[in-house]
Amino acid sequence: YITLGGYYEGSQIPKKIPLALQISPSGVIRNDFGGNGAFLMSSVNSGGSSQADRIYSANSSSTANGNELIVAGHYDDGDGFLVKTWPTGNRPSAFNNGNITRLSGGDATERGFIEDWVTGFIVYSVRLNGATFGNARVLLSTFSRNTGAPLASFGNGGTTTINAPEGYLVDDARPVRIVQGTTGNFYIAFSTLPGSGIGTGIALCGVNGTTGKIDSSFGSNGFKTFSTGSRYYITSLIRNSDQSLTVGGYGDEGMQSVPSFTTFNINESITITSFNYLLGQPNPGFGSKNLGAAKAVINSEERIVFAYAHPINTNNQFRIAIASLTPFTGVNTDPLPHVPWLGDGFVSAEPTCIIPMLNNAGFIVTGKATRADGTFAGVVLKYTMAGLLDASFAN
Repeated sequence: YITLGGYYEGSQIPKKIPLALQISPSGVIRNDFGGNGAFLMSSVNSGGSSQADRIYSANSSSTANGNELIVAGHYDDGDGFLVKTWPTGNRPSAFNNGNITRLSGGDATERGFIEDWVTGFIVYSVRLNGATFGNARVLLSTFSRNTGAPLASFGNGGTTTINAPEGYLVDDARPVRIVQGTTGNFYIAFSTLPGSGIGTGIALCGVNGTTGKIDSSFGSNGFKTFSTGSRYYITSLIRNSDQSLTVGGYGDEGMQSVPSFTTFNINESITITSFNYLLGQPNPGFGSKNLGAAKAVINSEERIVFAYAHPINTNNQFRIAIASLTPFTGVNTDPLPHVPWLGDGFVSAEPTCIIPMLNNAGFIVTGKATRADGTFAGVVLKYTMAGLLDASFAN
């Protein structure tokens, strides 16, 4: 089953109500999950409008309402939250006494919500925090999956504060991504702004997975950096089989944005792959937004498959599409065909993420589609490993 999380746009205040759905392998909404197939988390709305940013199924119960879920999200005032719950709305008392864990925030300019996470026995989350522009920082925090308690031995009482490397500022308007290495260390990618004359770019920080301290042996004093031509949206961070790290994303909004990937190799060299085609050609190109990536093996070759918004005109309207690249060589040759999606009744559609299915069974792409009257619909697509839309999935 595919578990989806986001929010429902209510007609009355609070506007955003956290939402969870489950979809069967055949593309049908699971009707025994929550109430009438949906779980509306009104219980977290005491702070006003809020939305779910990440949802993790904490057990594998065959009964939908028996699944324990860990849900992370944020209130509109900037506070983040973390809660463990059943789809029925009841919460297990073993996790923070059944209470909601509220992350630091409380000011509209201070973002406490979770940007990304990795899970195991411990939930490792990364989020942005900063009271004023210019002192934003990244927080890497830990929580027990069973009790909700922070891992006291990690960092400072369970949290490591990551400031930008010397000469840079954290660009707190751009996403942050985290990945765990084979040695247990963590790597965090975030966008940077000039601090003392240095240009915009990407910063990659290494953190010791045992102590929670910044790993000074990684790069220069714990950081590897790369300059970009404009402010950069980081939408993925992938660890490759040779232990290199690939950061994916795209440049500033507008027709000059381009999907690109920067691979930080273990020999300290950098491989850059950028897709610079003209608008209208069947490839990622100017105006495309790379919004998610995943590892895959295609034709016995390790590749990165990514979902992107492909422009259909210069009026900020898009179609959903996927493509792939080899992280090690930066070669653009792609075995996947160009099979974009824009369903009937919609004028634009953009992906939100791409998820590899188990046993190389294909890819799930989630997205948001816009109708001519300005209303929206959530969409879920299934692509085969050959890059074609899977006709056996839903409609």
